[in-house]
Amino acid sequence: MGYRSEVIAGVPAKDKKKALEIISDWDEYALEDDMFYMRAESWKWYDSYDEVSKFSKFILENEKDRFLMAIGEDGMLVEESGQPWEYGVEYIANIDHGIFFEDKEVLTELKGIKIEED
Repeated sequence: MGYRSEVIAGVPAKDKKKALEIISDWDEYALEDDMFYMRAESWKWYDSYDEVSKFSKFILENEKDRFLMAIGEDGMLVEESGQPWEYGVEYIANIDHGIFFEDKEVLTELKGIKIEED
């Protein structure tokens, strides 16, 4: 099994062939505005893996025009290189819960629970 990550990378369209020579079996691809994007949903993205190390180095050769982002299955940012935000790719973390929260006025007025403030 192992720890898995969602990975997205983008390179100028002219670098598509070089990128795919390193890793060619991505889950999805897109070509927009002279950028070539690659995405994988559930990969073991370890720098100790030869392809991963080579691909990361490839991205780092030109961080101005290339980017890479990997998010682990636990929601942690595993790797970020380049400037993904320049291409509309952002890391957003939130807490998912099943709790229904009420503000303190509602608690006091409707339920008789007073929240003390310092």
